[in-house]
Amino acid sequence: MKLPIIHCKILMLFLLISGILFSFDLSPYLYPEENMNMISEVSFSVDGQSYTLIKIGTKAIFLLKDDAVVNESAEIEHVISTYYKDQFYPTDEEINEIYDLIAQFNMSRYNNGTGVMPITEEKKCLYNLFMIEKKAGVIQDKFPCYDQESCELTEFMFCSAVGDKPFSMCQPGDLIEDLKHLSYASIGMDSILSEFIKKLNNHDETTLYSTLEFIKNNINTLKDYAEDVETTVFRTASQPSEKCYYITHTQEINCFKMCGIIDLDQAVLTSLNTKVSALMIKVEPLSKLEDTAGQVSVETQERFEYKKNVELREEYIKSYGIIYLESQELLSEVENTLETKVVDQKLKNEFEQLKSVKEDINSSMENFNFTNIEKKIDDLKFLINKTEVLLDESLSVYDDTMNSKSTAELYFFVLSMKNLDNSMQSEVDTLEFLKEELDDELNKSVPTISKMSEFNESYSELVLSLSSMLDKHKENFVFSKLKSFARKVNSNFNSLINEIDSPDYSKKQEYSLQMPMALSIFNFFSIFSLGLFIFIGAVSRISYESRHRKGRLVFYSGLLFIYGLCVLLFSGGFYFYLEKTSNSADLEEFMIFAKSSEEVSIMLNLENVSSETAASMKSCAGKLENILSSKNLSINTYTINNGCFLDNTQIANYSSESCMDVLDTPSFYLTYSPVSKNPDVKSIFVNQITIFGNKDYYDECKIASVFKVIEFD
Repeated sequence: MKLPIIHCKILMLFLLISGILFSFDLSPYLYPEENMNMISEVSFSVDGQSYTLIKIGTKAIFLLKDDAVVNESAEIEHVISTYYKDQFYPTDEEINEIYDLIAQFNMSRYNNGTGVMPITEEKKCLYNLFMIEKKAGVIQDKFPCYDQESCELTEFMFCSAVGDKPFSMCQPGDLIEDLKHLSYASIGMDSILSEFIKKLNNHDETTLYSTLEFIKNNINTLKDYAEDVETTVFRTASQPSEKCYYITHTQEINCFKMCGIIDLDQAVLTSLNTKVSALMIKVEPLSKLEDTAGQVSVETQERFEYKKNVELREEYIKSYGIIYLESQELLSEVENTLETKVVDQKLKNEFEQLKSVKEDINSSMENFNFTNIEKKIDDLKFLINKTEVLLDESLSVYDDTMNSKSTAELYFFVLSMKNLDNSMQSEVDTLEFLKEELDDELNKSVPTISKMSEFNESYSELVLSLSSMLDKHKENFVFSKLKSFARKVNSNFNSLINEIDSPDYSKKQEYSLQMPMALSIFNFFSIFSLGLFIFIGAVSRISYESRHRKGRLVFYSGLLFIYGLCVLLFSGGFYFYLEKTSNSADLEEFMIFAKSSEEVSIMLNLENVSSETAASMKSCAGKLENILSSKNLSINTYTINNGCFLDNTQIANYSSESCMDVLDTPSFYLTYSPVSKNPDVKSIFVNQITIFGNKDYYDECKIASVFKVIEFD
């Protein structure tokens, strides 16, 4: 699609402006707390050459000429000074306006007055009071009033000259404050106005702002002095009823009329204040001219140095970055080891040293201090290697201890699923008590490395004892044959039932409970019937006429009783082994059928289970699947959760309630229980290990660890 011509022009203009604005890349010269959004620029020409002043906020940092940084201080000072003068220095007319306003106010002090005595205002009043006169063209004060002593003399001469009329209260001290008030105000105005003119006559571009500031700051003082002069008691009142304030006696009296009506032009001072204030805003940059020029020179050098240091730091970081990450990870691992696993003083010392060197390098990099930086990096490498060796040694002791502890727990777990006699169960309870004592002592605090070695020895001895107990629990040859025979009987009957009935899971459970007893009873009556048949045959051959008939009958009856007792004992043992190979099976019995099947199922019941617990159950199932797969077993994973699923795919025609019916191989059934229990192991009719556990139980997942650590032949 073609763009409209106007859009193309706008785009070209944008690209042109972008090239102008960004031809000099400022980003490498910006400090971390600065960004390009803070940049502003002012473009101008000096001596026919184009320049650009770059600012961050209000701070000028670079002067560009032809998109290159000006690096010479003399040129920077000349260009900025010339630009500031052209841009901000006021015109002659603006300066003359200030002169005129000052002169206008000063002249108002000499204007002709009105009233009873039509004479000039402030200055004539002073002439009259202080007897100022001109001699040879020079004004002289006969009796000046500029301090306490001179004013007291003037007051005395004044009162003596005028007598009692019209100043009947003219006593020493009566008028001195009024004289001082008038004289000091007049002298003060002379001094301030004189200083105004002096500063204006001698200002330049660097002092103009301070001159204007001086004028502005003293205008209110001039107004106060003018007010003092206009309200002096020696004036003529502007109205007949007006009273003058008598300072010494804090009372109002008739004005003395020694002077005319005094009216200084204070409106001119207001105009002067407005003009000066406006001009100050305009020329304020001039007050910072020297600072700005110097600032640009300093900033230019500092930022070039900063860029150079950043580039140098980046070079070091290329070689240091990987080492830094390695040291950071190592420090975290060591800190975790010392705080939660084992305390090793040697490792702790190396940890502190490694941490100190790393922080020193970080500080040096941060502050661009590259002195001996290569040596510091080499020292860090050396300390990393040394610390890693000590860490491996500490973790080796810790891991050995934890492995021994874990192995002991697995042996206890396996023994908990075996049918132990009272004597062996007592031994297991004793060993479990010893382990609990070891666990409590281990958990009290983080042990030292030597103490951890002692724990490892204790747990290892416990493992040897438990392993020995497992060996003791293995049946002898006769019992092993009986168990094998019972297993075959159960298996054959299970196969027969499956061919006849094809039972579902609930029926398999019923058969599992019923068949051992039924087979034992059938076995008893079958064998006993054979003996009974022989007994009847033997009894029938005894002659009725024989004199030993009664004795032989008793003898055969005794044999039948003993035979029946033996058959009963055999049937009871037969029931025991039938039960042991079906409902009360152990892990070895389960694994016999699992290995013969070469296929195992895992069923997770996740209904009414929290998401956290479900995640733990799935994790445990995954571990179990991995371990069983390593034993060359094929694994199918089913899930019950508002339906029946195989590997996350719902199985048609199977609900949550009937999902167990899909199991036709040895299986692990994982279900939730608030209180964890020992697994329930069944084989043959229902070939299944049922695991009851909460979240913590499945997080630990001992059932998977058992198959990982203990081999079942």
